Amino acid sequence: MPEYSNVEKPFLEHLAAIGWDTIDQESQGIPSDPEISLRETFKQVTLPAVFKAAVLEINPWLAPKQLDDLYNEITATERSHLSLLEANKQVFEKLIGTTKTTVPQ
Repeated sequence: MPEYSNVEKPFLEHLAAIGWDTIDQESQGIPSDPEISLRETFKQVTLPAVFKAAVLEINPWLAPKQLDDLYNEITATERSHLSLLEANKQVFEKLIGTTKTTVPQ
């Protein structure tokens, strides 16, 4: 598969080289089990368990309900009909929203 050998594999190798955990499913042919890639379905863009573990690492005081609410708020764009650009913009604004400062005009 040219896309895999020319794009995906080099990218996975790069991510591994900078310390990311990667999951390479190419050896299995066409992936059929989303759980191997830490997802519930292949339509899921984010990795819920990884997201929640990372958030808890820097916010250990969060209750499970708060963590679920945060995950659902951040991933709401996955369930929307927004363009990729608009969805990314909304998530970015949510992530930095509390650190923005307003400059009076």
